Amino acid sequence: MSQPASPNPLQPPQPSAPQSSSKKVILVPEPLKFDGNAKNYKAWIMLLEIYFAVHPKKFADDKKRTLAVLSCIQGGTTGLWAKVLLQVKLNAAPGTSDAVWFTWNDLKVWLTTTFKDHTTGQRAREKMENLQQGRHSIYKFFSLFKTLTVECSLMTNQKQLLYLLEKNVNEKIISQIINTQDPPKTYEAYRNTILCIS
Repeated sequence: MSQPASPNPLQPPQPSAPQSSSKKVILVPEPLKFDGNAKNYKAWIMLLEIYFAVHPKKFADDKKRTLAVLSCIQGGTTGLWAKVLLQVKLNAAPGTSDAVWFTWNDLKVWLTTTFKDHTTGQRAREKMENLQQGRHSIYKFFSLFKTLTVECSLMTNQKQLLYLLEKNVNEKIISQIINTQDPPKTYEAYRNTILCIS
């Protein structure tokens, strides 16, 4: 009985016919490793949230989510902390306090408190101080302005928002508003007035 011919290593493999599948393919990468660098935390935690949302059955409960998250934390003292925590929880005797698993929200609060880049707000405020409308369209200006207000937690500080609008929007627009009416008292009202006359 003849043996099947072995593949020729000098000849490239022939592409196989594509297999039809009714399954929907979702291209979401698996969560990245996290080494405790605060500058990478925001993007990392967002990818985790997206991954959990795309795979709800795979991560249906807090234990599965937190195990996945802790397994992503590697390197340095942060990785050591995650490893020790996993060992304590997984080896805890039933009925002890260590055996009570923590929730994903509890872990996320702890991670955010520990690893959030606390310089983000300061950098965003510096950018706002220098965000001149200049040649930007007024719509692009407000889009950038809104993003920065969220990053530096200024959305509820009306006095500061009004100050920054008057400082950074085109001087002719602000002069027209001030010279023809009482300036609006809230950010939204001032924004709408600027948009109406731009």
